[in-house]
Amino acid sequence: MFLMGVSTVLYELKRNDIYSKYFIFTIVICIVFLIIFDESYTIHFFFAGTVFLSIILFMIHHVLLTSNKILLLSLVLSIILLFMIMFNINVDIFYTEVIYILNFAFYYLYLHFITRHI
Repeated sequence: MFLMGVSTVLYELKRNDIYSKYFIFTIVICIVFLIIFDESYTIHFFFAGTVFLSIILFMIHHVLLTSNKILLLSLVLSIILLFMIMFNINVDIFYTEVIYILNFAFYYLYLHFITRHI
C-alpha cells in the first residue's frame, strides 16, 4: 500500500498537472487516515467522503482535458455508484465501494495509457 501510494504521487509529480497532483495527494493521505480510523470513528466518514469527492473531481478534470467518451462513461458510472453508496450508507456498501474503486483503477490506467499515445 505504502509503495503504491508513493509511486502514484511520484508519477503525478512527473506529469506536472497541479490539479492531478492535488487530487491524488488528497486521495493517498485520506486513505492512510481511513486505515487508521475505522467506521466506529465519525472522522472516518469525513475522510471517506474526501476520497470519494477527490476521485470524482480528478475524473471530471481529466474528462474535460481529454474529451474521451470512455473516460466520460467511467465518470458517469462513478457518480451513479457514489449516489448508491450515499443513499445506502446504513446497509452493507462494501461491494459497491469495491466496484467504485475498481472503476477508478480502470479510469486511471486507461487515462495514462491514452495520454501516452496522444
